[in-house]
Amino acid sequence: MRSESTALGDSNCAILSSAKVAPEIEVRDLEMSYGSYVVMRDINFTVAKGQVLVIMGGSGCGKSTLLKYMIGLKEVTQGDVLYQGESFVKASQEEREEVQRTFGVLYQAGALWSSRTLAENIGLPLEEYTKLSAKEIRELASLKLSLVGLKGFEDFYPSEISGGMRKRAGLARAMALDPEILFFDEPSAGLDPISSRRLDELILQLRDSLGTTVVVVTHELPSIFAIADTAIFLDAETKRMLVQGDPKVLVKEGPPKVRTFLADFFAKKQTFVSYFNQSVSGLSIGSNVKFKGVTVGKVTKVQLGFVGEDNPVYAKVFYQVDENFVVKEFGTGGINVDLSDPEAHAKRIEQGLRARLDFESLISGQLYVSLDFIKTGAAPAVFHHVETDEKALEIPVQPSDIEAILANLTKAIGNLGNVDFLAISKDLQSLIVSARDGINALNLAELGKSIDNLVNGPDLKGALSSVKTSFDQLDATLKKLRYQLDNALSQIGTAADSLRRLSEFLERNPNSIIFGRKPAKQPQ
Repeated sequence: MRSESTALGDSNCAILSSAKVAPEIEVRDLEMSYGSYVVMRDINFTVAKGQVLVIMGGSGCGKSTLLKYMIGLKEVTQGDVLYQGESFVKASQEEREEVQRTFGVLYQAGALWSSRTLAENIGLPLEEYTKLSAKEIRELASLKLSLVGLKGFEDFYPSEISGGMRKRAGLARAMALDPEILFFDEPSAGLDPISSRRLDELILQLRDSLGTTVVVVTHELPSIFAIADTAIFLDAETKRMLVQGDPKVLVKEGPPKVRTFLADFFAKKQTFVSYFNQSVSGLSIGSNVKFKGVTVGKVTKVQLGFVGEDNPVYAKVFYQVDENFVVKEFGTGGINVDLSDPEAHAKRIEQGLRARLDFESLISGQLYVSLDFIKTGAAPAVFHHVETDEKALEIPVQPSDIEAILANLTKAIGNLGNVDFLAISKDLQSLIVSARDGINALNLAELGKSIDNLVNGPDLKGALSSVKTSFDQLDATLKKLRYQLDNALSQIGTAADSLRRLSEFLERNPNSIIFGRKPAKQPQ
């Protein structure tokens, strides 16, 4: 039975749920931490049997960490987790293992054994915790796969199926022991919208047909509104759980942060498409779309296809831009631009609006779509789009400067090859020796005597003259070293400049770390 939503609670957290339904899961005053660092504190919520609870919040707020506490992968040091009114934290090891056998867990990447078929993966928990024969285990594995729409894929390996199918196979394994509670950690991560929607439908079918209680960690707004009976919101800033309730109610009546988070689902978005004739390795569904460096949307689909009479292969990239990020006038009363207006879009193209690919990070090699107005040197507006494709407006492509970067890298590497580091080393050694000899050549005892005469002797003029002579001697020694020092610093500067250009290229083209530069052509 679904709960009726009513606002309750204190200043820290509002709980929107019914107290009439006995909770299947209850979390009391839970504190999450890594050592002395507290991630979240004072977490309180309940989940009724047969409900779908969604744990939502921004990145880094502790959603997956909370899941680990709930299933026993992290030890609770403060607070309690109860299942059917019994403390999971205070239970003995044997009792905890018995409770854990009622869990089914689907991890982000599916966590399937790559060396085993789908049927063998699903059979693992059955082999471990039942006395069924091999034939019975095989039959049950086939049944579980059929429940998730994978009938006939028993003998396929994880590498032979798509990402969405691997998620469903992971769900089939989580269901192997007929769990009372299913836990999902970012089930839609990396899936296209269609596969994500199918997985949501499967979760609802399990709830409705088997009465399974489901706990889902996700930040995907379509999934939150599609499957959640109740949801909690974790706030990284305050390190508190702000609210529990139906997302459809929270989007209107929840705390401001929660309303803002959920309202993005209803934001007006416009779909665009661009055709790239370069590699899109590192670009995926969910990759950022940025305008002048500000994230304004996400990539929704990537396809490969032939375009034109010569049949060149293009990467056809669809992406959505949130109109809330684009206003006609800045300041109070700014009017949002209608990005769907074809005439206004054509004018923006004439003004130089172009799309290009750029690197998000050197470490990950991930790409993003960069949008900007190219006032000088904008590429001609070449269009490939067919109007029937998802009502998307095409933004022409501005060629990437990767080739130019490669040329600069080649030149930088060539400059590094011309730098005689051995000679620089020898010059520095000679400089040190010369400086040491120059200092040793100074008559420090005479200098000290002159200073003493300056302080105590009657002939101040003579003492000053003697000191001047000593410093003149030091100045002459340093002048002799000036040329060597200038020469050494010049060569070091050349090397540093080459290294800087190499670093800038590698930041934008991390693939070159693996593949290196192309070998130079040999003379005929």
